[in-house]
Amino acid sequence: MEERFEILSRMVWGVHGNVQKLKVQIAEELGIKGAHVFLIYLLRNYPKGLTAAELCDMNSSTSGLISRETSELLRLGVITADKESDRRRYGCKYLLTEKGWEMARRISDFAVEVQHFVSDDIPKEELAVFYRTFGTLLDNFDKYTGQKHLVDFTTQNKEK
Repeated sequence: MEERFEILSRMVWGVHGNVQKLKVQIAEELGIKGAHVFLIYLLRNYPKGLTAAELCDMNSSTSGLISRETSELLRLGVITADKESDRRRYGCKYLLTEKGWEMARRISDFAVEVQHFVSDDIPKEELAVFYRTFGTLLDNFDKYTGQKHLVDFTTQNKEK
C-alpha cells in the first residue's frame, strides 16, 4: 500500500504543479495574479455572491489571504461587495462586476480548452469512474485528517 501512496502523491503533486502553471498563464493574460483565478472562477459559479468565509472554505485558503486578494480584486474593479450587507465588509458577499464576468468567461474558456486537451482520448465512462474514485479518496482523506470541504465531489460527478 505504501507504494500506491507514493504514486498517488507524485501524481497529485504533478497535476497540482501543472494546474498552478496554467493559472499563472491565464492570470498573466488577464493582468491579474494566479491567486485571483480560482476566486473569479468560484464567483462565476455563485452569481449571488460568496462571503469571505465561503471563499476561504472553497479555496482552502486563510482568511488573511482572502482578505488581501479580495481587496485587490475590489481595487481592480473585478468584484464588488454587495450593497445589502451592512457597511462593514465583514460578512458581505462578493460579486463579479462586468469586468469580472468577462475575466470569468475567459478563464472558463481556457479551462475547457485544457480539459479537452488532457482528457479527450479518455472514454467518458472511464473519466466518470476516475472522478468518482478520486472524490471518494478525497472524502476518505478528509475523514482521516478531520478536514472538511463544502463540496461533495462524489455526488457532484456522478452524472458527468
